[in-house]
Amino acid sequence: MRLITVLVFLAFSGGGAFAQATDAMLDRSMETIRSYYALHGPSRLVQAQLVLRETQHYNGPLDGQWGPGTAAAFRRVVSTRIAIGGPQYGMTTKPDDVPAVTDWAGALILHQGGYGDLPD
Repeated sequence: MRLITVLVFLAFSGGGAFAQATDAMLDRSMETIRSYYALHGPSRLVQAQLVLRETQHYNGPLDGQWGPGTAAAFRRVVSTRIAIGGPQYGMTTKPDDVPAVTDWAGALILHQGGYGDLPD
């Protein structure tokens, strides 16, 4: 089922109403994530940048600053989570949802190292 969701997402993400809805969901998620890290400070964002770098989503400095590279990295991760599990799985609409994004990326790191299952 998840493969079908990914294929449908990829097929329609190039344009149309589905892509616009997905972009709007991503924009809302990005604002929630940015706000979370603005509230929790640069040390928490550095931790997230490190996880994003380890999963090869981020190649910028570990500076605890919300810039275009950090935003793009989070956008890629959230897009992947939406493609895998649908909007209800990938959306980050409340501050409490934000740690799940980096937890998912951390589980991916463990899997790549041979220490766990591939995260959903």
